[in-house]
Amino acid sequence: MAEKDSKNTIEPMKRLNVSVTRFSFGTKTFLMQEMAIGRAQKFLIKLGDSFESVKEHIGKDITQLDFRDLMTAGGDVLFEKLTDLFNFLMEYKNDDYETVDTEWVKDNLTISNLQMISKELAEQNRMGWLIPFFKEKMQEAIATS
Repeated sequence: MAEKDSKNTIEPMKRLNVSVTRFSFGTKTFLMQEMAIGRAQKFLIKLGDSFESVKEHIGKDITQLDFRDLMTAGGDVLFEKLTDLFNFLMEYKNDDYETVDTEWVKDNLTISNLQMISKELAEQNRMGWLIPFFKEKMQEAIATS
């Protein structure tokens, strides 16, 4: 019998306990830890700055664009900010974490993955308001996933 592809043998997300979740994307596995209050504050500031940077780059409010236009107009700035946020979340309390680059994010993350991460992040850190926030900011992307 043929050996199963390693991509299919690992669950995409598994909550290890209330404060640690394992994500698998392609052949890489990541741990996301519940953030301390100060780290959560830094994340929220970084998130807000990321949206502002993309908004400044494209010259429009990103909530007014459909997903295709956002991806086209936001270009590399959008992926740079997404990569920075992803690394910020996954490196926390993970000494062995190897950062991913923008190309990895482009090639491996899907809208469904981002939705899964944002929901888990909100639940793990008891920030339920994050889910409506992400839906508002990326409403077209989440609606089509």
